[in-house]
Amino acid sequence: MHPGQIDLEDGRDIALKLFHVLNFIADEMISKPKELDLLYSDVVPEETQQHIKEKRWSMMAIYSRAHNAVLTSKLLAALEIYR
Repeated sequence: MHPGQIDLEDGRDIALKLFHVLNFIADEMISKPKELDLLYSDVVPEETQQHIKEKRWSMMAIYSRAHNAVLTSKLLAALEIYR
C-alpha cells in the first residue's frame, strides 16, 4: 500500500477499516459539532453562543497554523534526507 494510491487487490478487511476511518472523521468533523450546536441552542443564551463560536474559530485557526508548521517541518526534514 502506498499513500495516495488505491490498490484494487486490497481485501474486504482493508475496505472496512477505511470506511471506519471515514466514518470517524465525518462524525468528529460534522456530526458532533452539529449535535453540540443543537444542545447549546436550547440552553445557552444567543450572546454566549456567539462567544463560544468565536472561541471555537479562534482555536481552529491556532490548531491549523500549528498543524501547518508541523507539516512544514516534516517536509523540510524529508527534503534534507535527499540532499
